[in-house]
Amino acid sequence: MPERFEGENKHKYPNHAERDAIYGAARKGIQTESLTMVMPWLPCIPCANAIITAGIRTLIVHKQMMEKTNDRWKEELAAAVGILQEAGISIFAYDGTVGKKSYMHDQWWDA
Repeated sequence: MPERFEGENKHKYPNHAERDAIYGAARKGIQTESLTMVMPWLPCIPCANAIITAGIRTLIVHKQMMEKTNDRWKEELAAAVGILQEAGISIFAYDGTVGKKSYMHDQWWDA
């Protein structure tokens, strides 16, 4: 595994799910204008910009997963929320279970 996938910068190299979904839709000719995107967390700043550019109008995040966000990401996510709000993107938090456990960030999460 290349060194870039280790340490504090490892999150910068893989494609994030939000951008992957947008690029996948574009590749298949699927219109994203005015769509809703559902995700466990708020997007990072580059993903927020991709969401805005794709014309997505609504985001739904998972409230319980958001409450578990690591403190090191909170400043960037707050900035991303500001960018999204300035662009008129609506953000809603789903409060409830989605019925699946996930293993992320070296721990099991109830979703």
